[in-house]
This record gives sequence, structure tokens and C-alpha cells, in this order.
Amino acid sequence: MRNVVLACIALALTASAAAADLELLASMNGASVISATDSKATGQARALLQDGGQVSIDLAFTGLASGATGVELLLGKATENGVAVTALNVGEGQTGATGNGLSVALTPEQERAMRDGMTYLVVRTIDYPAGAIRGQLVPQAPALLGLPIVPEDTTDSNAKEPSTDR
Repeated sequence: MRNVVLACIALALTASAAAADLELLASMNGASVISATDSKATGQARALLQDGGQVSIDLAFTGLASGATGVELLLGKATENGVAVTALNVGEGQTGATGNGLSVALTPEQERAMRDGMTYLVVRTIDYPAGAIRGQLVPQAPALLGLPIVPEDTTDSNAKEPSTDR
């Protein structure tokens, strides 16, 4: 049975490795901005990166003290400011907005950076031109096709149970 489970897991890993799509998630807040802001705004984003560098982004933010002046996708570590990839056409002038299916074509270098978790989103305002809120796009582990994880049986079937008789 153990070999069957291991074979199924190996098959699932091979299938997910062959699938080039990658899901990334970001939670946006003022504390993630470099240097942190006291913005009470929050946001969420989901990106789906396809092989070849096409990415589709869904995002929503709310609670900005003033209207957004822009939303951008950037390259960079979570601990530093990075380089702009592109502006996203969502929420300009609004304190909250939702954008779905925002499409971006990445270069091969930008695609590698995104796959490595080196991209982030920032929402800018007049009060916070460097960003009111920010969220790192974190790659998500591929699903194992719903397979349960079964721990290896380490018990010795020939071992005797300890006696409780005294």
C-alpha cells in the first residue's frame, strides 16, 4: 500500500511540475511598504502566471484616506523598493476599488522574478507617493490533486504490545 501511495504522490508532483501555471497571493497593508506607513487601508490580490509570462491579476483594496493615484506591479524583494514593471488601470481617484483580469505580459526575466516571489503590488496616493499599501506576490504550492498525505507505518507488526498486567 505504501508503494501505491508514494507512486500516486510522485505522479501528482510530476503533473503539477508539468503544469506551468502558478498562483500567487498578496495581502496588502501599510506595514509592508518600505518605509512602513500608518495607512489603515488593506487589500488582497491573486495573480495567475502562465508559462510564457502572461499574468492575470485580480485585486481589491479599501480604506484609503485619499484617492489612489496609481497601482503598480514592481520587481523586488519584500524588504526593498524595486523597479516598476507596469501600471495597472484600476482605482484611480478612489479610496477603494476592485480590478479583475488585469493582464500583463512579462519578459522572461520578469517571469522568473515572479516565479521566485520577487514581485509586489503597491497602491499609491497623494499622501503616500511611495505607496500607501503594498503586498508581496507569494507563489503558492501546487495542489497534490486532492491526495491525502499518509504517514509511513513505522510499527513493527511482529512486536508485542506491552502488558498492562501486574
